[in-house]
Amino acid sequence: MISDKAYHSILFVMRYGCYLKIFPYEWDQVKCQFTLMTKWNHKLLHNFHQIVSYGLSLFSGIRLLLALTDKETSDQDFPPRVAAMNILWSLAYLLTAICFQQFFFKREKILSFGNALFETIRKCKGEHNFCIILN
Repeated sequence: MISDKAYHSILFVMRYGCYLKIFPYEWDQVKCQFTLMTKWNHKLLHNFHQIVSYGLSLFSGIRLLLALTDKETSDQDFPPRVAAMNILWSLAYLLTAICFQQFFFKREKILSFGNALFETIRKCKGEHNFCIILN
């Protein structure tokens, strides 16, 4: 069973992820469910986030490649803290780019899965008006 704090934290993250246009959905305040984006400016903001994520992923990958293959740094001891940070940033941006690709190709399936998940949690919690708690 999910705790109340985790339950409300999940709903908070989903609501503000939609508000900041990180997710390609809009948050329905009445039903507390995802709906598809309909406004062109919302789609534009989401696409901007997607392009920035791809650019940063490419930048961090190239930076990691250059840091590991540079002859000046490979002759000396490459600081392990810097190497670890480069690897972590590259993996984080790669994961974000993969998530945006999943949103692009499987938008409808993720929408229906998310709404079904919210419905299941709502039934388990027994709260029919959980959206009022958030607002």
